[in-house]
Amino acid sequence: MKTMGWTISQALEAWDGAVEAVSCDKVLQNEIAAVVIDSRKVVPGAVFCAIRGERFDAHDFIEEVFKAGALACI
Repeated sequence: MKTMGWTISQALEAWDGAVEAVSCDKVLQNEIAAVVIDSRKVVPGAVFCAIRGERFDAHDFIEEVFKAGALACI
């Protein structure tokens, strides 16, 4: 699988972001495989963007995406 070429640390730096909770510092050094908004499209190494919509609240799927291999959720 081709990655995006950025680690989570690099993305946070570029976006002037902060980490609220990390279960392992090694996660920050992993390359991001994809950035997705659909929990069904999460692949190992993905970053999931949880968006609250009219029909679904993607925050309800956070546990599921981590089980599917997501590195992080936004």
